[in-house]
Amino acid sequence: MNAKTMATIKFIVAGILISITAFWLIKSSKPFELQDYGVLMVLMIVIAIPIYSGIQALKNARFGLNPVDELSKTIHVHAAAKAFRISIFVWLIILFSLDFFNVDTVNKARLVVAIGMVTTFFIYILIRLYFSKVGIFDEDKD
Repeated sequence: MNAKTMATIKFIVAGILISITAFWLIKSSKPFELQDYGVLMVLMIVIAIPIYSGIQALKNARFGLNPVDELSKTIHVHAAAKAFRISIFVWLIILFSLDFFNVDTVNKARLVVAIGMVTTFFIYILIRLYFSKVGIFDEDKD
C-alpha cells in the first residue's frame, strides 16, 4: 500500500470520527455536564491523531519515502514496550486512588477499565511521538 492510499484512509477515518461526533453533538438533548466535556476533549484528541498522521504520510509521499520502514517498526515496538511498562504502574495508581472516592462496585470497575485504557493509549501516543522526534537510544552499545 503506498503512502497516498494510507493518507487517504487516515483522512477517511478522521472524517468518520468527525461525523459521529457531530451527530452526537446535534442529537444530545440535555445540556452538557463536566463528563460530556471530558468525552468531547478525548474525541478531539482522537480525531487529531489520524489527521496529523495523514498529513505526515502525505509529506512523506511527496518526498518519496516508504510509509513502512524498519525505523518506524522499531519505534512502534519500543513505544509499545515502554507504554506497557508505564501503564502497569498507572493501573495500580488508578486502582488505589479510586478507593478514596465514593463509587459503587459496578461503576468502579467500569471506571477503572475506562480510565486505564484511555491513559494507556495516551501514554503510548506520547512515547511514540517522543521516539519519532528524538530517536531510539541504542541500549546494547556497551
